[in-house]
Amino acid sequence: MLAGDFHPDNKQSFTVWVHSCKEEGYKSLDYSKLVAVLIEAVKEQQAIIETQNRRLSGVEGKVSDLETKLEQTQTKNEAQYQKIKEIESRLSGVEAQNQRLNQLERWMESLNPTKQANADE
Repeated sequence: MLAGDFHPDNKQSFTVWVHSCKEEGYKSLDYSKLVAVLIEAVKEQQAIIETQNRRLSGVEGKVSDLETKLEQTQTKNEAQYQKIKEIESRLSGVEAQNQRLNQLERWMESLNPTKQANADE
């Protein structure tokens, strides 16, 4: 039984429960017939709620798994970032040593005039 069945425009379903009193000019509702329909509507609604709860539990499980994977990825990324920083630091040291070696090489060349004279010829 859907909620639309209770709508006044749906006279086929609704008229079964409504009694008219033409002399007095009012209508009354047969609650004994309405209770069974309401109970069925509540059962259907409960089934929908239970289905949604199962789906929600599944989604929550997936979210939890994704959060765990995200944390693991962040941990790996942090470790890789630290390795990159270490490599950059080492590279900076190698570049500095290379510059010193180049300076030393130029200085040594400046001390050896025969090598310079041969280079000029």
